[in-house]
Amino acid sequence: RDTVSTTRIEFCLFRSAEMTMIVKVLFFAKAKDLCGGVGSSSFELEGPTTTEALVNEHVLKRFPQLKPIISICVLSLNLEYVEEVRELSNGDEIALIPPISGG
Repeated sequence: RDTVSTTRIEFCLFRSAEMTMIVKVLFFAKAKDLCGGVGSSSFELEGPTTTEALVNEHVLKRFPQLKPIISICVLSLNLEYVEEVRELSNGDEIALIPPISGG
């Protein structure tokens, strides 16, 4: 019986460690300005999670000042623009890119 309990505990600890991930969010232009000049922030997440959940449940919680522009920002995941919700993996890099105006 001790063997079964020990195996179960080790399995649960392994699964728990496996489910935790760290992703990095980069802020550009107006998003960076609204975050007080912070260019990036890392988030430790319990996985699995998505780009949408990251933004809505974590980024906006840490940086609520982004709420006015978040709906017009474009997201990139690992240097590729994404238009739909994507599953995240440990080590992913997400960029929040607001519209850039110029003349």
